[in-house]
Amino acid sequence: FLSGLPSSQVTAWGLKNNARLLAGDYWRFFTSAFLHYNWAHLLMNCLNLWAVGPMVESKCGSWTFFILYLFCAFAGAWASFMFCPQHALGASGAIFGILGIALAMSTSRAEFWGNYKPVMLSLVLGMLFPYIDNWGHLGGLFAGYVAGNVVFIGQRLLPVVTRPFRALFNKTKQDADVREPTV
Repeated sequence: FLSGLPSSQVTAWGLKNNARLLAGDYWRFFTSAFLHYNWAHLLMNCLNLWAVGPMVESKCGSWTFFILYLFCAFAGAWASFMFCPQHALGASGAIFGILGIALAMSTSRAEFWGNYKPVMLSLVLGMLFPYIDNWGHLGGLFAGYVAGNVVFIGQRLLPVVTRPFRALFNKTKQDADVREPTV
């Protein structure tokens, strides 16, 4: 954990550092999501991911979940880069992105409000502490909500769009034996 290390070491490991990003260290958009300040920081992120991650992963699959997680981590770090000059680290942007995906995939009003509560609680807690980078949280949340809508609308539309093609290409022997009545 990074709380006891010199800042030069933490920076070398991939902390989100705007000056280093401007100098071309673009990999920091991803590595900062895998560094945590202390055990409490890691535990909070693990609990949030445990609370909503399995539900999202079960609906979109492991690989899609992994790609969405990385996308939201990048989006959170990018928003932090754009609006927050301080250094930042942690998986919160990615986890807020997963919360955004959960909001997007909610199929009922009750499910939406059930998913909405942890988002609001986390945002309020983030605002209580001045050293927490809420821009990263909001960037991940927004990216997750947009990506979730794209993925889940696509999953809902895919069967409808492909239905005519499946009918053409999935003819069975029984379909071939059924002939039109002749008049």
